[in-house]
Amino acid sequence: MVIVISPRTARRYLRDIRDPHMQFHTVDGKTLKNLIELTMYLRACELESFHHHVSREHNHFSNWVEHSVLDKDLAHEMSLVLDKNPMRIIVMRRVNILVHHATRTPRGREFARMVLEDAQLPEEHFVSNDGRTIRNLWELKEFLETVPDNVFIYHVNYAKNDIYEWIADVLMDLELASRIFALSEREEMAWHIMERLSQLEAFQAHKPRGHDLESYIEMIREGRPAACAIDLASMRTSPKARSA
Repeated sequence: MVIVISPRTARRYLRDIRDPHMQFHTVDGKTLKNLIELTMYLRACELESFHHHVSREHNHFSNWVEHSVLDKDLAHEMSLVLDKNPMRIIVMRRVNILVHHATRTPRGREFARMVLEDAQLPEEHFVSNDGRTIRNLWELKEFLETVPDNVFIYHVNYAKNDIYEWIADVLMDLELASRIFALSEREEMAWHIMERLSQLEAFQAHKPRGHDLESYIEMIREGRPAACAIDLASMRTSPKARSA
């Protein structure tokens, strides 16, 4: 089934909740303001904390998503789950879908710039088992193309996927993270990262206005006829990404 979500709706579901009374306050003292923070919390929290919020009698996370985030479809899916990892996967997949739709707008340039820039703090860098320091996706692609198999297996194996964790937690590119989540071959992982780099650079190159019909209509409503003098042929929907 194809899920159709408007860019505006996607951004609304991904937004920060500013009202402290509407934010999610966890039993272990964390404050969650958006779905991405919920995803990160579900990865890191202890089972005891998780089950304080989720049991057969109640599901605080589902209630919060329904009444504060206002994503009723996601809330319904979450209400059917009692375990931490399956719930995290459900939220992660939903965030991936929302990010995908939200970045098909001029705001995609901001998102692409954020993902492509270097991780600034030393503790945010990916330090490989053979001592290499990786700060961005380009360096990660080069690392995967040259890393010895034993080093790659140290980071990606049946028990963990350090590369997935770094992309999701530091670069915050949940769409790319979902693509490589279950991969175990470094060549395939490098290929997906190269594809994503091309996509992000295309987002970054787009002009902030006039690249799709929605933006064109919005400019007309804002009464800016000069800005509307654009080539209508350029407003076609971008082609779907090539399937792997």
